[in-house]
Amino acid sequence: MEKSKILDKLSFINLPNREYFDNFSKNFLASAKKNIDLFFLAFAIAFSNSYVVGTLSGGKTIEVRMEDFIIVALMVVCFLYFKRAGKSELLKIKNTPFFGVIFFWLLVGLFGIFFNFFFGNYNFIKGVFYFLKEVEFFFIYFYVYWRVKDINSAKFLVNLWVVFMVFNVAFVFFQFFSKKHFGEYCLAAISERGVFPSGGFFLVSFIFLFNILFYYIINLKISPAKKIFFGFIISSIIFGVFGSGSKTNAIALFFSLIFTIFFLSLKTKNIQLVSILLLAVFLLIVILFSFTNNLRCAQRINLALNPERIVDSYMKARWYSAIEDQAVKISSQPPPALILGTGKGYGETHNQYLRNVADGGFVGFFAFFILMFSLLKTAYLGFFQAKEHFLAGLLGGFLISILTMLFIGFATEPFLVVKVAEVFWFFAAITMAVFTLKKEEQI
Repeated sequence: MEKSKILDKLSFINLPNREYFDNFSKNFLASAKKNIDLFFLAFAIAFSNSYVVGTLSGGKTIEVRMEDFIIVALMVVCFLYFKRAGKSELLKIKNTPFFGVIFFWLLVGLFGIFFNFFFGNYNFIKGVFYFLKEVEFFFIYFYVYWRVKDINSAKFLVNLWVVFMVFNVAFVFFQFFSKKHFGEYCLAAISERGVFPSGGFFLVSFIFLFNILFYYIINLKISPAKKIFFGFIISSIIFGVFGSGSKTNAIALFFSLIFTIFFLSLKTKNIQLVSILLLAVFLLIVILFSFTNNLRCAQRINLALNPERIVDSYMKARWYSAIEDQAVKISSQPPPALILGTGKGYGETHNQYLRNVADGGFVGFFAFFILMFSLLKTAYLGFFQAKEHFLAGLLGGFLISILTMLFIGFATEPFLVVKVAEVFWFFAAITMAVFTLKKEEQI
């Protein structure tokens, strides 16, 4: 058969060609110019290294990242803007979704800092440092939310993150094939050595992009080959999760996939789509077993993949070795500390909920509960009400990521880990911006 006839028969595949990538590049660059501040903020979150600039009491180092400088610069710009725009413009911030519960959470933390400092049982500098770290997380959320003025900007940020993850995944494979491991235990994301921060960075990114893939990209009017192309890129992020050597993230990945399949079946009632996802997950598991067996952290990951040993591993590695002792120590605190906490920066407890009690007492635990309940309620109701595919993908990722981080919270403190929390609040802002825009369109 002649070559031209073979190409004619294969023309329906419509592989991504040079023209496709040229158009993508032009649109991408145009959007980058329009959202240059968001581009650099996302770039810093995805690639920045940390630099030690000092030490707190107890030996805890003070580290700064590229996004810290960008956030400070953006804060100055926002201050000058609102000073010029006036009080009426500043009051519009109250219309941001979750403003009230976030403000309450920060207020409880700030009150705890000054309360403990007033009674002389607290390191004020340490508390302020940890408090400002949380302020940065929420600033990312508020800033990105108010800067995303249209759906195209939101799609640009999602495409941008896909591109950034391609570089991070490529770095993972470079380490795998070169046998040069830059992570704490094994492979790492770019400029991130920590085992949980690296794995969590890949995990949260995967959850959001994977949901966008199945709710939005699959429904685009593009060729099957392009859908497979995007599916391969997004699915490859999983290798970063397992390559990090983090048992917690490896288990959480399966937790997130189970809930993704569950909510996909409820939302779409599409047996064929759910079957494809189940098959894809099965194939990924087979590939991952092969991948992890060739890593020096294979024993750690294989332990996490063994259902019979997961609980035993958690009890030995977390409960008996850290959480139980910390729980006894915190419960022995005087009544004021149990009510209002010992201030921000208590120290690592390997449990998000115990850390909330340590930092903010039962008042802080309640504030965290209200914040998470508000996030979950909005994500859940919005997800099932969403008819537009892009919004459904964002809300699906938002919902699953909240549940997954709450699950991870039994073994560590994901909402306080910089690399993980920044990605979460960055995508939360995109999600709520699109959610608000779609509500306004319906009105």
